[in-house]
Amino acid sequence: MELASIRMCATPGCTLADFHTGPCNNTSIVAGSKRKVAQPHRHEPEDFKMHKPNNKFQLSDESLRVLILNNIGVVLRTHTKFLSGEWKNPEGKLYEFDATIIGVRDSIDKATANDGEFCGFVVLARCEDGLTCKFTPELLMNVDTRVTWNPATPDFLAKHTHEITSDRENAESMKRAGEFAFLYVQACGADPEDFIVTLDGNGENRLGMQARFEAMGIPKDKWPRILTIEMDPKVALNQRLAFGNDVFYSKGDSEFIGTRISKGKTLLEDLLANKNRIITDEMKLRVKAVYFDYCGGPPDSSHPKKCRQNFAMKIFPQIRNMKVFGMTMSYRQHFKLGDTFEQYIAIPPNFSNVETFLNNRHVICKMYVKNAIGSPPNEPQAEKQVKPRTCSICNAFGHTKRKCPLRPAPAPEAESSAEPVVPLLNAEDVNEASNAAAVAHSVADTTVSVVNTEVATATATTTTSNEECPGHAALLKLKGLLSDKLIPQSIYESKVSEILTKMGL
Repeated sequence: MELASIRMCATPGCTLADFHTGPCNNTSIVAGSKRKVAQPHRHEPEDFKMHKPNNKFQLSDESLRVLILNNIGVVLRTHTKFLSGEWKNPEGKLYEFDATIIGVRDSIDKATANDGEFCGFVVLARCEDGLTCKFTPELLMNVDTRVTWNPATPDFLAKHTHEITSDRENAESMKRAGEFAFLYVQACGADPEDFIVTLDGNGENRLGMQARFEAMGIPKDKWPRILTIEMDPKVALNQRLAFGNDVFYSKGDSEFIGTRISKGKTLLEDLLANKNRIITDEMKLRVKAVYFDYCGGPPDSSHPKKCRQNFAMKIFPQIRNMKVFGMTMSYRQHFKLGDTFEQYIAIPPNFSNVETFLNNRHVICKMYVKNAIGSPPNEPQAEKQVKPRTCSICNAFGHTKRKCPLRPAPAPEAESSAEPVVPLLNAEDVNEASNAAAVAHSVADTTVSVVNTEVATATATTTTSNEECPGHAALLKLKGLLSDKLIPQSIYESKVSEILTKMGL
């Protein structure tokens, strides 16, 4: 099908269905006329190629042309700083302006260009002063250009879905994206404040994740935002027109300043590692999953050591709340990739490989999750438990042998005992200086108790023979306790006085 067959004239009242050169027909409609202007019937050609001939994972220029024609009449607002030439106001300053999309055409004519030269097209728009401008996909995808695009038609989306589900490799790619979404839900739950960042050329990763969310019964208002980053401006614009404003051109921030990981390009890795207006620092804190679905491999993958350093020092530290990440790499230019896959990435601590996909003979895909899978989201970690003390008598927890109920009671004092029984103090139960006063008090109380017992026994016992008087024996024991410094002088004197009184002396 020739390109002219899908071009349309945007001049009001024109009866020619196709975009054309020269004057329009039937444009002399009287102002204020109630006759409705006939609008050309816009339809999508049935035989256009949805994907690039040499890459079935990226949408084609023909697909983009169809989507642009669906937006004829849409008004956009952009800035003159993106245009070449002298686009300044009377005061000599750059300014914002509005323009209405009126068509699209090739930037280089296909009939006269060599095969390698024909590579793009421009969008035609009419400014407020009637001047026609040519807008490139780079300008339309810049963060400073504001436009509300018409949603893609159901016929377009149906054709797209049919193509990616009919091809085996595209269908397997969608299944991998669905499994990635499943791992995210297991690790993080489902939160609309979360971000999933992915590389994608035709929207199949986005559709695969959304299909899995729907199959899991998650309401749409609970789905996380899926941000697509694409380095080709036409492919990025293609997806934005088809799937919405969460698709970004990686070089769409004209104010980006930072050290790029790859020379001359701005990639997803550069946006994660540097400040920018596409993925802001606040957004990075909410990034919970990143799908590095490379068509080849990560930047600097020809030098595995440098590639690992990029992830370890520049990328992963900026998305510290990430809990899931996946990576797809191709076998080409990666020697023995099955054995050397993890030489290209610095896996963060506490991350483990939970899924490996080998069903595509061209690529390997691995997915990693932080900690265990299956635990409830945001489950608080258990506090460290202090192991209780063990009793050496009953082997029970929670007390020591000093407080054990099975500890044997001290043996009762025998009447014929010549020495007071003083309980021995175990070094386990005494904390040196802090317990010295308590120990001394305990010894003194025990000694007084023993002396009272001895005195009572001595005074209550009557002598029926020529044995020594019990009172004298008690006095001798008191003197021995005093000499051994087991009782103070004051207790010795009071007890001696008490014994003498009972002896009638």
